[in-house]
Amino acid sequence: MKEDFDKDKVQGLTFVRWAAIYLERYAKDKRSVDEDRRHIRVLSEFLGNLLLSQITKAKVEEFKQLRRGRLTYRGTAVSAAYCNRELEVLRHMLRLAAEEEIIPVAPAVRLFKQNNARERVLSEEEYQRLLAVSSLHLRRIIVCAFETGMRAGEIKKLTWDKVDFKTGFIRLAAEDTKTNEKRAIPLSSVLREILEDIRKEQREGKVAPIGGHVFTWGGRAMKDGSGRFRRPAAKQRSKVSISTTSVIRSLLARSEKAGTTNGLWQSLATRRSPSSSDTTIRVRKM
Repeated sequence: MKEDFDKDKVQGLTFVRWAAIYLERYAKDKRSVDEDRRHIRVLSEFLGNLLLSQITKAKVEEFKQLRRGRLTYRGTAVSAAYCNRELEVLRHMLRLAAEEEIIPVAPAVRLFKQNNARERVLSEEEYQRLLAVSSLHLRRIIVCAFETGMRAGEIKKLTWDKVDFKTGFIRLAAEDTKTNEKRAIPLSSVLREILEDIRKEQREGKVAPIGGHVFTWGGRAMKDGSGRFRRPAAKQRSKVSISTTSVIRSLLARSEKAGTTNGLWQSLATRRSPSSSDTTIRVRKM
């Protein structure tokens, strides 16, 4: 829907001011608004004081090179996939500005090429090693991912009202999934035991129940901090890293071997192939 902007005022509109308008008027109802804010903070460091009319294709390319040159807090290079999420927000903002006739035309924002090669299947030995170096709260989440094929975000936001012990299913509503399609996921005996242990701990006051969330840590729901999802207890010097993609493929490979894939494919029917941008569960041996 087109907004009525004061044409005299928008002539001197900077990126940082347009970002505030974008978040207030266009992105406030988006499920990814928190991610948009995070990406805009980075974009503003590079482009914040520029007028929208000064953001050209050359400026975008300059931002891309500078951004890839920065290191993360882990000391590693920023991935192409992560940079592309920032560029997608920038492209959307500039296209909106053009639609609102704030700028005559939106400059081209080209994304980085990504390596979308599939990761290999996690072996049983690697899975057990991963569990061995993980703290209890993280180990339970990894088992949930391995047993269900749920996305990391779906696991972190899982609440007890979605767990149906009576029928033996986790039932995700459309608004709970990335694909906006509801899904029923069968509970394995291993996962059922873990969930019953967590529920017992919360009922007995050993773990504080936080807003009905299944997985909590440090008195907070897991969804309140993605960093909390990745920290292990073990203090060793190597690193084990898997993605939810690998976990799902391992689950299917294991079930195919056991001849039980039919039920799994039914539960994962609306769970589309994960992309390279799926959340990665990283377990560090410090």
